[in-house]
Amino acid sequence: MRAAKPVRGVTGPREVVVLLPGIMGSLLSSIRGVATLLWINPVIFLKGQCGYLALSQDGTADADPTIEAVPMAVEKLIYLRLSLALRRETALYEFPYDWRPIEYNADILADCIERWAAGDPTYQFTLVGHSMGGLVARAYLARHAAAAEQRVKRVITFGTPYFGAANAIENMALGNKMMAIAARLNAANAPQDLLSNMPSLYQLLPGPPDLFPAGPEYPANWDLYDAGAWEVAGIRQDYLDADLQFQHLLASADPQMETHHTGINCVFRVLSHWSCHPERVGPVKCVAARFQRSMS
Repeated sequence: MRAAKPVRGVTGPREVVVLLPGIMGSLLSSIRGVATLLWINPVIFLKGQCGYLALSQDGTADADPTIEAVPMAVEKLIYLRLSLALRRETALYEFPYDWRPIEYNADILADCIERWAAGDPTYQFTLVGHSMGGLVARAYLARHAAAAEQRVKRVITFGTPYFGAANAIENMALGNKMMAIAARLNAANAPQDLLSNMPSLYQLLPGPPDLFPAGPEYPANWDLYDAGAWEVAGIRQDYLDADLQFQHLLASADPQMETHHTGINCVFRVLSHWSCHPERVGPVKCVAARFQRSMS
């Protein structure tokens, strides 16, 4: 049994928090073969080595056989303030992940949680997910519902695109500023090919109209799940089909636990072991709800 770690000003054990960053918030390195930092590393873009980041045809392995990419840590330029505050006030575990399918990373999260619990049936975690990190957490809840209801005390997400992200459509159709810079740095980078073969980017697309909430205007005037309707080279029908299954998985899941979707400044209001000071967090309202179809 783990010894309880005291928290400043609070009696009882620390809240055990798992931080899941957004899609670009994990440092990726190749640890064997060509051993190098992959993301974020401007040098590989300068050298036209963007292909080091590419995935295999099914999106579950590295395309380049000389690369063995692994997520090393949460990127600290973006998450430094949050991670320092969480580490000070909670027992913090980080869950960096790569760009393979969200379900793939959710299954790794399930294995990690069980390993961290070390066989203690009472050990529970609070999952804090930013952007796609919230979708990884939700996929874990959907794919490992019984284990999650035992292991997860609550889920807190901020900036998570439960209805999909409209800019994912633009990224897939036109690219983005970062990829445009990569293409200008070296023509060998082929960044648009990288994006169109990234399964997790497809999983950021808005769900089909039958799963989209009533009220907001649907962000596309064509069938997002028909590759031919995009009229863009490289859009993969197999990835669109897989994403459609993923959207239905999330919509049908109903894990029974405390969940919150909020802003970053309000994360600590939700953590029961920290008495927040108003001047720290600001007047941001927290929203608590079960994961229901209305939050998909």
